Amino acid sequence: MDEWKQVISAANQAFGVRDFSLAERRYTQACRFLEQHLATANADKGDLIAAMVVSYANLAELYFKQQRFDVGFSQYIQLHQQLQQCECQFADCLQTQLMVSSARRQMGTQLMHALKENGVNFQEAWKVLRTLFPSSYTLH
Repeated sequence: MDEWKQVISAANQAFGVRDFSLAERRYTQACRFLEQHLATANADKGDLIAAMVVSYANLAELYFKQQRFDVGFSQYIQLHQQLQQCECQFADCLQTQLMVSSARRQMGTQLMHALKENGVNFQEAWKVLRTLFPSSYTLH
């Protein structure tokens, strides 16, 4: 996870100085790093899942800041797919299932905040939100 922390820190620094090109490359690198390490048996799934939510949400926020809403939404869809994969891969592990459920709630909260902060009309985002969060989920 030290490597991920370095990459995400570099991405956050680039984002902070509005070097969106570098930030995009680093956030993408962070996402790919986590996807690769999630498959390893000895990885701490909780840390990886939490870091995955941060990485994808930050990348989506970068796109939202650039008014690239479709690309930003696609990051949440990719995160949703990664979480579904975790559910299937670790279906017999209650702890991982609870972590995925918590990650979904966090993802929903972050997405709603990002939409509001960036002035995105909720009606425009409704289709994406319904894809990500079936009626059985509640957003906070």
